Amino acid sequence: MLEIRGHARGGQGMVTAFEILAKAFSKLDDFQVQAFPAFGVERTGAPIQAFLRVAKKEILNRSNIYNPHLIVIFDESLIDQIPVFEGLQAKGAILINTEKPLDHFKGFAERIYTIPATAISLDLGLGSKSLPIVNAAMIGAILRIFEADLYVGQEIVRANVPAKHDANMQSVIEAYNRVIGVEKRNEKLIDRLNAPPTEKISSLDELYFEEIPKPEGLSAPFWSVPMSKNKTGNWRLMTPAYVDRTPPCNANCPAGTDVRAFVKLVTERKFQEAYESIYSNNPFPSICGRVCPKFCEQNCNRNEFDQGVNVGAIERFVGDKAISNAIMAKPLLHKERIAVIGSGPAGLTAALRLREKGYPVTVFEAQPLAGGMMRTGIPKFRLPDEVLDREIDIIKQKGVDIILNRKVSVEEISYYFDAIITAVGSHIGSELGLSNEELLTDGISFLRDFKLSGDIAGIKPGHKVAIIGGGNTAIDVSRT
Repeated sequence: MLEIRGHARGGQGMVTAFEILAKAFSKLDDFQVQAFPAFGVERTGAPIQAFLRVAKKEILNRSNIYNPHLIVIFDESLIDQIPVFEGLQAKGAILINTEKPLDHFKGFAERIYTIPATAISLDLGLGSKSLPIVNAAMIGAILRIFEADLYVGQEIVRANVPAKHDANMQSVIEAYNRVIGVEKRNEKLIDRLNAPPTEKISSLDELYFEEIPKPEGLSAPFWSVPMSKNKTGNWRLMTPAYVDRTPPCNANCPAGTDVRAFVKLVTERKFQEAYESIYSNNPFPSICGRVCPKFCEQNCNRNEFDQGVNVGAIERFVGDKAISNAIMAKPLLHKERIAVIGSGPAGLTAALRLREKGYPVTVFEAQPLAGGMMRTGIPKFRLPDEVLDREIDIIKQKGVDIILNRKVSVEEISYYFDAIITAVGSHIGSELGLSNEELLTDGISFLRDFKLSGDIAGIKPGHKVAIIGGGNTAIDVSRT
């Protein structure tokens, strides 16, 4: 790889010149190129740098150039003000815009070239004495040092300078022919430019150092040379690794739903695929989208930035919208019959998964309607009956038999089934441990009786009602 560093004063002249040079090198041969500046908001006339890399292979280095093979000085007044020659390779070269003789710069480098770029530019009307435009002349001089095709350089300059195309073209030609110091061919620079990707360059300065032995037992990447050679920061010591960790939304979903996956599918408008992603873990997306406590949202990464993603609303949307495929029961593959006692979310999910595996499954429910606490414990204004009925109907269409108004015991049905799952839920309210507690009505019983039969526990308009507690059940009772 060939590395060139340029020094000039701001504005943009040298930066543009290096960009044009990069295009020229890319046309000269099968070269990969990289050109970029190093300046921020400096005032006009402040020292700036530009960098150019040329190689026969992909350029992976993104750092500034600290040890260039060629240093190009656009403004010779910088030599007395800043260390422009710092880091030059021991057998590197220097090109200076000057009319001074070569001997004036003796000792700065082994190979020195000069070009009167300012004089050439002013003679051709490029800029003024206070602000000469030397870009084209410096490009021509650099091309000459590398014995590049002058015609290619001319065409690249013509295509990239904004004005005075003829004057800039002539500037390239004159500078190409007036470089001082090129009488003897610079084999080292030319070899560096044209080195094949697999060839190790030994003709230029090699960085000799004593390798540091790797400590025994160390499995991490190890930098075996002095840190003074590591000019681009400690990131060069590290080996990137991709770590796939469970997102907090997924980790905190009791149903095991892949939250990130189905939200991503929704953003791609793949609603049916999103539904199937949810359904593989949870057969009640429309219900959960309405009544789930949303642990995923509480633990969403975006809470640290603005607010959690409204996963519940997305899940509700998917459940309501995306049920479009024909629902078919899986074929029966096993003779063993399975009973499930209770048609709440646990019982229905267990029955569905077993039926999908090919088992005949029967669900027994003591109440007149299936759904368990989803039916009896959640008011209609939070979970409409039609939503609950729809998702239960899908389970029935998939082949699960549900028998209502049938309270059974394990002993009663054990003769008829090979396996029994009990999923009776927890339909008994908590006791308060107070005297006269028999005068109270517990919230769960009140919600069940009201939902199934319209029983309002004797409450009439004008009655004052006290509700002890402040959780979901208490709020549902108060709203009911």
